[in-house]
Amino acid sequence: MEWEQGASVVGDFVWPGFGFEVVVTDVAAEVLQTFEGFELSPVEVRAPFRGRSGGPHEWPRLNEVWVTRWVHLDQDRSAVRRVSICATCGNEIWEVADDEWPRDGRSGAGISVAAKDLGIFRVREFPGWAFCTDAVVEAVQAAGLTNAGFREVGEVVS
Repeated sequence: MEWEQGASVVGDFVWPGFGFEVVVTDVAAEVLQTFEGFELSPVEVRAPFRGRSGGPHEWPRLNEVWVTRWVHLDQDRSAVRRVSICATCGNEIWEVADDEWPRDGRSGAGISVAAKDLGIFRVREFPGWAFCTDAVVEAVQAAGLTNAGFREVGEVVS
């Protein structure tokens, strides 16, 4: 990771800027480890290049969060549409059809997935996004972890 010039604070969640991967401190890792669906890998922080402003004087230990649980969305309950299918590889491109989530608690808005064994996960139809359940959000907020961002985009249904 290359540290942004002038930044001197490391949040509990660090967004490296490539894709939707996240790096977390040991404090955040401890909170997240009560949930399933991911693995942690240590991150090596290298000294900044000469002439650039470095990061904090002392770096906390950082861990990459590698999401390992993949699920399919519930197409009958989700407000999504398939935009295209690659004729060569079969890769499907999907988009959320209803951007007015939430809709007063009614099902059929956003992305819906089955409730079984979820914590932190990815949805096969939206591979670039990392998802989590409300329980993960609540645990992160209760622990007072910094620099975490969440957006409600669907529901977990039983």
